[in-house]
Amino acid sequence: IVSKEEQETVIMKIIMNDEFEKDRELPWWEIVVLRGHKMCLLRFHHSIGDGLSLVKVFDGIIQTTSSNRVESKVTAALMKRKMVMPSIPSMLQSTWDVLTLGVSQHDATTRFHPKQTKFKYSGSRKIVFFPKVSLSYIKELKSKSDSSFNDILTYAISQMIYNYNTSTQPSNTNQYQCRALLPMSLPRSSSSTLTNHFSMVSADISACRSFKTRKERLQDIVQTTTKLKSSPTAYIQLWFQNNLLSKLPAFLGKQTAFDIFSR
Repeated sequence: IVSKEEQETVIMKIIMNDEFEKDRELPWWEIVVLRGHKMCLLRFHHSIGDGLSLVKVFDGIIQTTSSNRVESKVTAALMKRKMVMPSIPSMLQSTWDVLTLGVSQHDATTRFHPKQTKFKYSGSRKIVFFPKVSLSYIKELKSKSDSSFNDILTYAISQMIYNYNTSTQPSNTNQYQCRALLPMSLPRSSSSTLTNHFSMVSADISACRSFKTRKERLQDIVQTTTKLKSSPTAYIQLWFQNNLLSKLPAFLGKQTAFDIFSR
């Protein structure tokens, strides 16, 4: 006997892995209504559903029960953010970090992050249901720790990866290097409707380091994200990916992207 939740999981997996037609003339999004299950699924092409573009889409279609427009606080905050002019040494260091990331030393091989040296199909998308965590609880943690919402989520991911690695490879875990590509949103104007003005920045999120307390792990992550926000790395990465990477031959562009993401 298959439960209703298991049936819905199978249905969602099939629908979410169904590709859009390449010659499709309809909008690159669709709403799938499953009347028998009282479910409504929204599917977006990656070009729309990635990053801040999807936030702008929801800004345009979501309303309250009183028919008032709902505008994301994320886009409003980004429009107010100002770029701080970096120093020349900081510019040079960030440029070097971006250009050499694809040839830098690989992170240590762990059960969570096996080393990959060639292209590999990642497989079909999987449906995962995470335990529900109260938004008010996360906000309370944010306020009491003097950190950001993203810092709390990054801390949780860092701690989970650390717990997994220590349970599967307990020896010398603290010596591993474990980086992540963090999407950093950049200041944007109100006219950049569906522009994904963000770039992926490499950072060590301390997922393979032990700390005496969990508060120390969070403080370490706050230091990392604070440094990234004041660094020009995200801007330089965005410039290279838009002006250089996009002009490379397809095979070289794919290899470069693979080299970066495999670190």
